[in-house]
Order: sequence, then structure tokens, then C-alpha cells
Amino acid sequence: MLEGKVGGFYLLSLLAGGEPRGLPGATIDSVSFQQAAFGYPLDDIVVHARNADGTPAILEIQSKRSLTFTASDEAFQDVVRQMWTASKKQEFRTTRYELAVAIGKTTTRIEADYQEVLYWARELPDAATFKAHIGKVGFSSAGMRSFVSVFKENLKLAGAPEDDELVWQLLRRFQILVFDFQSHGADHAHQARERC
Repeated sequence: MLEGKVGGFYLLSLLAGGEPRGLPGATIDSVSFQQAAFGYPLDDIVVHARNADGTPAILEIQSKRSLTFTASDEAFQDVVRQMWTASKKQEFRTTRYELAVAIGKTTTRIEADYQEVLYWARELPDAATFKAHIGKVGFSSAGMRSFVSVFKENLKLAGAPEDDELVWQLLRRFQILVFDFQSHGADHAHQARERC
């Protein structure tokens, strides 16, 4: 089961005193599982950590064997709804708070389009610049524009306001973390064995 393997990966980082994937520069304090009842919407794995300056950092992870990130992907609709719920928490606005989906397999579209959107969201200085970059045909790809459009529509279905600032803020806190434990010679399985 992917959730258990991903959780184990973070527990090994905790035991080794290593940096948690998705929170560069931080050190793990605790790793918890199934935390929906405690207010963590992306509840499969919740990592509490400390930044180098001692301030808290949180990473919520929803584990899915695969996602297509398309309009017909109901699991992605659920993930976006959970992200919207998490974003309404006070600590989401005041601390380093990351949201992620862990998947077992990637595709060219995920790597070439969706990860690029998330990179742009983090690197560009504001929502207006991000929207302009995504909307520029010939500069962004059709796959990138489709991903943002589906994300916006899923936010709308979750009851969120149509707000470019919100879309940008959520995308810049969102990570697609690929954990390949199945392929022969898979890197994440190798890293886990090394940490053991």
C-alpha cells in the first residue's frame, strides 16, 4: 500500500534526523497518519517539522496510487476540496504550510506540464503575473493551461470563490510528490533501504 510506504519513508527521515521531502531545510518533529479527525484534510500523512530558524512547518499529504489531474478525475476533485478546507485554517496563513499528493507513478504530462505550473506558481511574484504567464499561448503549453483550468473548476465545485489570488496561493503551496517503490531499482525504495 502506497500510504504505508510513503509514511515509512518519512518515519525513516525522522529517525535519521534528515530533511523531509517537500520541506527543504526543515527537520521532522513527528509523523502522523489518518489525521482528518484532528483537523488535517489531506490526512493520510501529516509531517510536523521545524525550519532552520526554529519556526514550525507542516506538510499534509494525501496518498493516491495514481491521478490524472483532469476534469473527470473525481479523486483530484477531492484533493482540491481538501486543499480549500486546509487553506481556511489560521495557521495556513501564518506558518510554512505545504499541501501535497503522493502518487506511485508519474507521466510525461505530469512532469512536463503540471510540475511546471507548480514551479511557476512558486517562482512568480504575484497572482497577476502567474495568470498572465499561464494565459500566454505559445509561452505556456495547452497542458499547463488545462491543469490550471481544472484546478479552478474544482475549487469552484468545492465552494471556493473565483479568485486568481486564491488559485495562485494554493498552487504555490501544492506539491505532486512521486514515490516510485515498484519499478525495478526504484530510487525511493533504494533510499529507504539506505536509511535503514
